[in-house]
Amino acid sequence: MPTFFETFPVVLVDEEGIVRADVPFRRAESKYSVEQVGVTVEFYGGELNGIWMLKLNLELSKKWEIQLQGNRQ
Repeated sequence: MPTFFETFPVVLVDEEGIVRADVPFRRAESKYSVEQVGVTVEFYGGELNGIWMLKLNLELSKKWEIQLQGNRQ
């Protein structure tokens, strides 16, 4: 996992609010790491804090595809 993600904690929950996977601030603190639980997550588009996210694929195979575009005008 790229070290870029060590600064952005993420918790993935299902529709019932149950934690299924996490990407913590520090990898050593992970209880449900994406690699351990084997989840597949796909986000297509969205905006977070003024930054437009085009595509993010997170797969068990550790294939990362991240495309970010700067602030939308």
